Amino acid sequence: MFTRRSAIGSLLAASATPLMRSSAFAQDAYPSKQIHSICSFTPGSGADIVVRFYSNKLQEVCGKPVVVENKIGAAGNIGTEYVARSKPDGYTIYICPAANVLASAPYFFKSLNFDPVEDFEHVTTLAKAPLLLVVSSDSPYKTVADLVADLKAKGDKVGFGGISNSATVCCEIFKAQFSLETVEVRFRDFPSALREMATGAVAFTYLDATQAQGHLNAGRIRALATTSAERIPTLPASIPTSHEAGVMNMDIMFWWSVQVAKGTPKPIVEQLGKWFGTVLAMEDTKQFLARSGNVPFPNDPEATKALVKKEVAAWATYAKIAKVEAQ
Repeated sequence: MFTRRSAIGSLLAASATPLMRSSAFAQDAYPSKQIHSICSFTPGSGADIVVRFYSNKLQEVCGKPVVVENKIGAAGNIGTEYVARSKPDGYTIYICPAANVLASAPYFFKSLNFDPVEDFEHVTTLAKAPLLLVVSSDSPYKTVADLVADLKAKGDKVGFGGISNSATVCCEIFKAQFSLETVEVRFRDFPSALREMATGAVAFTYLDATQAQGHLNAGRIRALATTSAERIPTLPASIPTSHEAGVMNMDIMFWWSVQVAKGTPKPIVEQLGKWFGTVLAMEDTKQFLARSGNVPFPNDPEATKALVKKEVAAWATYAKIAKVEAQ
């Protein structure tokens, strides 16, 4: 029997169909405007180089402008929080050194305005590489043994460069291996640290492979070891692994990932993943990674989220070894 209630139901069903089609069309049309790609470190830094490369490649495959914005401060937390609080529509993306700005953050800061696992949709991983233990090319240090001997002699009269969360932890793990008294000197970026390294006030730091390449090629720094226990084919064979150099308590790889705000529709997350998969398969990308000491490291959203969660737990151990005190 046709009743008033059934008539209303029919009208609602009919009126909902165009809305559903409109919503589906809106998702199919993504992106309809420019995408903002957030970099949480300074222009010209290793992170900035990587973010701009992938952003330019994303622009090629998605057909819309991808604009990089540097939102720096608080060891990457400013940019991370900005993305976490952004509108979940896929127009703000975060290409980030995940160990540095996601996994390590809970151990460096007592209060965070974001959850590194639950406040994001985790799109994919991109690449991985170790950090490099670097000294000034003007220094007398040719090997880790040279560096350790001098640091032992100088005690707390010399510093190491704290240029990022990951650099600080690696330096502290290095100190723990050799029972050193070297003190941290915090810097906003590596060029600032390099100036002090040239004077001898700061002896060493750990630097991401991407940024290190330019300084190595220019002869400004010398790399004494990587943070990994295994050889990385994209790095010069002359750089020993941590274990080859005698740093037996270190085997750490750092990796890049793509995040968007929690609640971003699944079709958009999947589309971004496909585009970045296309970018990773490009010959230009393979060459870029080879030049920057990285190797390709693709993953799906589920595996990426699981990796972030695993790394957050791993950094609890790193922070304990390094005796990190949250600020």
